[in-house]
Amino acid sequence: MRTRPFILIAGIGMLLAVMPLLAHHSFSAEYDQSKVVTLTGKMIDFEWVNPHSWVHLEVTNPDGTKTI
Repeated sequence: MRTRPFILIAGIGMLLAVMPLLAHHSFSAEYDQSKVVTLTGKMIDFEWVNPHSWVHLEVTNPDGTKTI
């Protein structure tokens, strides 16, 4: 009979561990999957920042100036 409370507590603990995953934003809430975006430029930096990543581009404008 001691295993039943242990299984119940372990099950509740697993459910609580999954709760933060449900709160993360969805891809479709941030981006429109039907629109294609093309980025052209020189990649100058790439950051792995948990839980996302960032790509930094250097883009040459039509007037010849560069924007980062």
